[in-house]
Amino acid sequence: MYRDSRRWMKGLVLGAAALVLTWPGQALARTNIIGGLGNFDVYNETEDECDEFEIELEGAHPEDVYHTYYNPNYGPPTITSLPGNTGIRVTYAHPKHTTAIHGLEHFGVSLKDMSIITAQRFQWKPVYKAPPPPLEMPMITTEIVDTPAGPKVRETVLNADTFGRAMWVQRRETVAAGEVRLEQLMPDDPLILGANLLDLDPVLIEVGVPLINDEGLPSPGDIESEVIAYEVYADKVRWNGDEWIHEPGQMIGTALIAAVTQGTVCGVEGTPTITLQPSSIVGQYDKAVAFIVEATGPDTGGPLSYQWRFENQIIPDEDSPILKVDCLPETLGSYACIVTNDCGSTLTQAAWLTVPPCPQDFDYSGFVDTDDFDKFVQAFEAGTHHADFDESGFVDTDDFDAFVRAFEIGC
Repeated sequence: MYRDSRRWMKGLVLGAAALVLTWPGQALARTNIIGGLGNFDVYNETEDECDEFEIELEGAHPEDVYHTYYNPNYGPPTITSLPGNTGIRVTYAHPKHTTAIHGLEHFGVSLKDMSIITAQRFQWKPVYKAPPPPLEMPMITTEIVDTPAGPKVRETVLNADTFGRAMWVQRRETVAAGEVRLEQLMPDDPLILGANLLDLDPVLIEVGVPLINDEGLPSPGDIESEVIAYEVYADKVRWNGDEWIHEPGQMIGTALIAAVTQGTVCGVEGTPTITLQPSSIVGQYDKAVAFIVEATGPDTGGPLSYQWRFENQIIPDEDSPILKVDCLPETLGSYACIVTNDCGSTLTQAAWLTVPPCPQDFDYSGFVDTDDFDKFVQAFEAGTHHADFDESGFVDTDDFDAFVRAFEIGC
């Protein structure tokens, strides 16, 4: 069992291998897309200060999430399913912090593969007003395709705005050796600053018209990360006397995307197959839990090896199919196992270690005390949505009574 987890939580890395692709060409079968991650760098343009930010990703499920960006102001997000289990909602919220009008914040999520996303939206939630309709960022997908010049990694950006609105993007691209970290996908990171401009000026994207960029594949045995930063602008339309002119308007934000690919020594049909995925666990503090994985592989791939990761960072010396964990505040989060043979690697789905929720811990301090009571009273008197303790949809004395009862019970 491990306890010194804060040391190895530094420098988080995207996990390898989960999506195994099969293609008609033999050359294509020798490269896997083994992960995707994306960050959002967003301005608050709601005309009100905000204390919550939501990302909605249709097509994804909670077990597809391997790591989330830890925002220093909001902390880690919560991940919930959208109605009908059609996607996920990643929510950053903290009643002790607000983002001012025109303020800039950074949020991010690392997924098994970005191509599973069929729509993505984000929105700020103002403290005192109803939130505006969600803004839609462009759809960005990665796949391996056959071209006249040979197999390529293809990155496609598509405007899928529900209301048919055009948008502008300006792209930067770089290819990095190995796996990049979610924390590297920042506009001021050397990785992004050193990226090459694909578009000298912003490019207008109408709904349904894709922008495509192709890159070569990594050599067998190598891992590469193709990184593209998309600055996204609203479409500003003006009349110049005889025609409508489209030009870049207000900057919506920056989407920073990485697709990690692995060149396999043999075909993907030789890589390990996960037969038993690790399951998420609701634990109790100071109690031990265990995550288990089972896998098989063809004889041509050789023996299997295992490596567990926490929030996509390798856990030293945890290289067996069973991982035992002490349930502590610093060990809560996502776990996954990379199973490897001579042909390549496969990543399990993410399994989450959580503890029962404690909503009366209103200030997210980890325990219930008078600070929580004072913070709730402030939210209740201000009528913010955080004070809707009974989740009835509005704030009234029932919320106050429900909080008091929960506060007296404690966690």
